[in-house]
Amino acid sequence: MGCWFSVGTPMLGSRKGKAALELIPKERILTETDAPFADTSILTSLATATKGLATIWKMDESEAMNQMKSNLARLIT
Repeated sequence: MGCWFSVGTPMLGSRKGKAALELIPKERILTETDAPFADTSILTSLATATKGLATIWKMDESEAMNQMKSNLARLIT
């Protein structure tokens, strides 16, 4: 279907959210940038989301960040 999925810190804090993220291809995930539900700054929220995704994907945070950059580049090109 070509869907993209936005991930924010609230999703990473729930069991259902984490379970859903394990099923979504990491190539189709972006971090939430408007942070409508975040209780912290956008930069803190992005860093927390990237760290959470790295944990779920069992990779280093730098690898998760590179994945997010790659996903964004594919989306906008």
